[in-house]
Amino acid sequence: LQLNLESLRAELDDAQPDLPPGRAREWKTLLDELSDGANRIGQLVSGLQHHTRPDGPPAPAVSVRLLVQRAQLLSGVHLQPGATAQVHVPEGLQVIGRETQLVQVLLNLMQNALQACNEAGLPLALDVRAEPTQHGVSLTLQDNGPGMDPDLLLRVKEPFVTTRHGGVATGLGLYVCEAIVQAHGGDFWLESAPGAGTTAR
Repeated sequence: LQLNLESLRAELDDAQPDLPPGRAREWKTLLDELSDGANRIGQLVSGLQHHTRPDGPPAPAVSVRLLVQRAQLLSGVHLQPGATAQVHVPEGLQVIGRETQLVQVLLNLMQNALQACNEAGLPLALDVRAEPTQHGVSLTLQDNGPGMDPDLLLRVKEPFVTTRHGGVATGLGLYVCEAIVQAHGGDFWLESAPGAGTTAR
């Protein structure tokens, strides 16, 4: 990706005399942002590989309820007027994993739900459920937000794709979520429809 960006940068330098005033500067800014994003993705993947190498230290068992509680506190859901969060997580349910990374997954999902509801003018109603399965734990977060159309749902986990407006989001949140879950041996997917909220599993 970085090699392609450098090639584009060279092409832009060659074409600059023929471009409208200011256009070359806009494109250079865009290329800088893409390059920065590519670097962050590389650092993320490198960090996940470091934490999941077979010769690395074994991951500890962590409480799923504690993970949810810490993500809730960091997300600020409890501070939003009218927001509610129903948590159904059995006492004693645990997973093997990196606490900081798993909290980051839940935090990203809670913040996405909160932002989507805020933009739609809805008080967030979040439902969090967990249950043991044959191979680990099934964890579901369901919100009452505006939902996504099928085309966006297919692309929303790709890097730099975002539903946020005004340039306030990087479009890496769900990409990070999937990378962390997969690095822990799990699966991550979303279900959504316009007007029907979003469920992350």
